[in-house]
Amino acid sequence: TCGVSCPPPPPPAPPAPLKPSGPALPATQLYTSSALGYSVSYPGNDTPSSNDAQSVTWSGTINSDNTPFIIQVKGEAANGRTAQQIVQSLQQSQLNGATLVFTISGAGLGYTDGYANIYDATISPQGGQQLHVRALFEAAIRDGTAVELVAESAFAPDKNEHPSPAQLQPFVEFLADTVGNTLTWKGETPF
Repeated sequence: TCGVSCPPPPPPAPPAPLKPSGPALPATQLYTSSALGYSVSYPGNDTPSSNDAQSVTWSGTINSDNTPFIIQVKGEAANGRTAQQIVQSLQQSQLNGATLVFTISGAGLGYTDGYANIYDATISPQGGQQLHVRALFEAAIRDGTAVELVAESAFAPDKNEHPSPAQLQPFVEFLADTVGNTLTWKGETPF
């Protein structure tokens, strides 16, 4: 009735930002191969058991059942070999006689396509009792450098909770997947 249009009401205030609901995640650590220049990140609380100019390794026993495990990332010259040839050679040299369970479709390390197989075997660690194991052998090649990821643990049967086709121990599967996904090659921007 006053003849003047009224301005619209102000917009509502934005909601307050969410705050963390749990403890901070552990910082990540970085391994860089001084010989080949590739890098992998890993959770800061999972310290490698060894490393050198070409490789980084986690090994030990899993606390819940005291069974051994190993995860290793290693680089070398591809020398004209394909990722599949490298995987097959690794399996024959490290776990000869193992049975192929399946090939992982779409395998890769970091953002580089590769090749990977899951194997099943029975071993006798250090002359001890026989142990049913599962192993992952994976390789990817970029600019003539091959990087290989090997993970081996006791066979972990599915318990109808969260099925894992590889049937590696959950800790081993998690760490191997985490490390493999973070691979960056020499000259590539880290994640």
